Amino acid sequence: MPPRVVITGLGVVSALGRDVASLTAGLRDGRCAIAPLTLFAYSGRASTAAQVAELPAVLPPALARRLSRPDRFALAAATEACDAAGLDAALRRRAALYVGATTGGMLETEAAYRRRRAGEDSRFRLSRVVATPLATACAVVSQTLGLHGPQVVVAVNVQEPKTNDYFGMSVAGPVFYSVMNAALQTLQIQPQPGLVAPYVRLNAR
Repeated sequence: MPPRVVITGLGVVSALGRDVASLTAGLRDGRCAIAPLTLFAYSGRASTAAQVAELPAVLPPALARRLSRPDRFALAAATEACDAAGLDAALRRRAALYVGATTGGMLETEAAYRRRRAGEDSRFRLSRVVATPLATACAVVSQTLGLHGPQVVVAVNVQEPKTNDYFGMSVAGPVFYSVMNAALQTLQIQPQPGLVAPYVRLNAR
């Protein structure tokens, strides 16, 4: 029997609210979070979205300036989850952190390029682009909350794959498996039976 996984804490930042209680209440009441898109200028057919409202300013200004919206949302959700799970400083130091991200600080990066092209900024300011990489959300959560267990970031980008489909599991999955497997061996982390998806294992080369 594979090891059991127990969820002891949840954290949420969504269009229905900034915490688990808000999301639960919104779902219970049947509220719809889709509304007119106001976060950025758009063109095309879509004019509505499940847009997430900005969080209250609780971070130090110097830190907030360096964080993208995804970074701030990830930190808020992870903080709520750690508090709900009762993870104190000692437990956090041993905890591993897994973050899945797609866009990073794309909104801030596009704004920085727009200001540069419009002549509003004579140069790219480091604070405007430092949150661009996908890995920054993981770094922000780890450093702020003190989660210092095994840390590995693997980003797979496949351009024009020579396969019959474009699904991440079949294209990027085998690459991720091979790289992560080598990383875990380097960190001397022993594999746990039953935790590797058969599909990835069979297709990894």
